[in-house]
Amino acid sequence: MRGVANCLIVSVLTLSSAFAVTGCGDPPTPMAQAAQTDTVVLGVKGMHCDGCVNAVTTKVSKVEGVQSCEVSLEEETATIVADPAAFADARAAIEKLGYEVVPAVE
Repeated sequence: MRGVANCLIVSVLTLSSAFAVTGCGDPPTPMAQAAQTDTVVLGVKGMHCDGCVNAVTTKVSKVEGVQSCEVSLEEETATIVADPAAFADARAAIEKLGYEVVPAVE
């Protein structure tokens, strides 16, 4: 029983510390606004297997400002959701892998 009592005391102290730091009546802090993103579909020529798809996906996903990259081998496209300023770097990343970036066929 003593262990339970100690655990309860620690829990109460932890909670009271949290209230002391944040304040019970303080308004909640607004979350940071998400950066504006756009979606672009690029044609990617030269891919021939799932390894190519994984290489493009991995490389583009590492570009700062890119939120997601979905690559289709069948459609030869890369659909990128990113901060508009990141699209040039995403395109350059694909080209650096040795693929040709062309306008996507719709």
